[in-house]
Amino acid sequence: MKKHLFSGFTAFALFLSFESFSQKAQQYWEPLLQNDRANALKAVEQLEAKEESIEHLLAKEIIRFENGRFQTTEAFMAKFNKMSEKDPYLYALWNKSFFFQDYLLYGFNNRNSAVVDASYNLGYKNATISSGLTYLKGVKERTLNNFPGFEKYVGQIKAIRDWQFCGVFENLNNSGIDANYEPETNPRSATDFNANSNGFLNWYKPAKNSEPWMILTNQSEYGSGVHYAQTFVKAPNDQEVYIRVGCSAKFKIWINDVLIFENPKDLTTELDAFIVKIKMPKGMNRLLFKLAEVGEDASFIVRMTDKNGNYLDELVCSSEYADYNKSTTEQLEIEPVKNEFEEFFLKKYNDNKDDFFSAYCLIHTYLRNNKFEEARDILDPWLDAYPSSSVLRILAITVHAQDNNNNLVEEMKENIKQDDPNYHMSLLMVFSDIEQLFRMSQEQMEKILDDYANSVDDKMIFHTTEMIKFIRLDDKKSMKKQLDK
Repeated sequence: MKKHLFSGFTAFALFLSFESFSQKAQQYWEPLLQNDRANALKAVEQLEAKEESIEHLLAKEIIRFENGRFQTTEAFMAKFNKMSEKDPYLYALWNKSFFFQDYLLYGFNNRNSAVVDASYNLGYKNATISSGLTYLKGVKERTLNNFPGFEKYVGQIKAIRDWQFCGVFENLNNSGIDANYEPETNPRSATDFNANSNGFLNWYKPAKNSEPWMILTNQSEYGSGVHYAQTFVKAPNDQEVYIRVGCSAKFKIWINDVLIFENPKDLTTELDAFIVKIKMPKGMNRLLFKLAEVGEDASFIVRMTDKNGNYLDELVCSSEYADYNKSTTEQLEIEPVKNEFEEFFLKKYNDNKDDFFSAYCLIHTYLRNNKFEEARDILDPWLDAYPSSSVLRILAITVHAQDNNNNLVEEMKENIKQDDPNYHMSLLMVFSDIEQLFRMSQEQMEKILDDYANSVDDKMIFHTTEMIKFIRLDDKKSMKKQLDK
């Protein structure tokens, strides 16, 4: 009886603790959603340190960014690295300024390079995050012209590298993913395949390198189209295999001529974005990958792991043709597996639809893999409740940009600039339109530049705005001094 009373009391105490924190969290999320960023920052910084959770720690950084405070302290990463259950949050907020920043857009600097190194050295156990950090470490080394370093780190990522390729076939009206071209049923052929306007093609082996992503740059001269890749997988036993895929386009996968998975949407994803579990038959098996892209430089990565993401080294892949098993759907026991990070935040959000932090993280998790429709479904109710919220509008711009809804993106940008003119993102939008800036009077332009520089704590932005002033005045002497700084 005492045990049951104690358990009940503990559960009730935890409930009260959760309710108490939720109420305090609302004290900073509510003003943020109302564009009262200064009071949101004040509220989040006033919470006692003993109450600091992973949400409170990250909330401070999110709200600091919304206030134009980009400079993250070393103490933040030290605290974050000690947090339990941090993996999903790192995955969701990977490109935020307090982690790795948008390195694809802005590159690497002293700050995010240090975070990359520290995170890599921490040795994350989650296979997706570990592989992502290893790749990021390699890309950072490449930007420093350390090409041996790039080769070293990307070479550590376990993925299928032994492929035969065949392409490019036509992707007319973006319908090529459903066109049954000859390579689907012909793993080898003495005669070339007819690719219509692209001539005659056959299977070939690409040059090998350490890159785990297969990047089809040598076929970009044909423009968008359909590409095939195949490898022959020797399995020592019947075994459970998790096939993990990242891709830049629509794709399909077959095992032994049985379709096991397809993604019908044009998405550019991270590695391990899609997972399907199968029973790989003992012996030789043909794995066929097909992608239909609408841009150029299509890419994909395929990894074969156990349930925990550990690569199955006993599965030997070869780009050499071999006779292979014939399978049925029933024999392969095909089962799609949901993204673990999406499921983590989706559960949290479904448990409490008023929890903005869970919604924020879930939206960013979807956006990591360009799942803009799913992100929009979570975002829209919040926009209905807070239609003028700049933090939500910026998220909406990201979502609709991925949806290529450019008219709506421009409309939302204008609305932010009009409704929240002192927000640093509004000022950035004005600042980014250089032609419009130079059509202003010198006085008007300098006011815009000063307002933007004063809205953030980034010295580089200050020096950039000063340089633009001198360029406008054709003041070469001052330009040289500014460059020296």
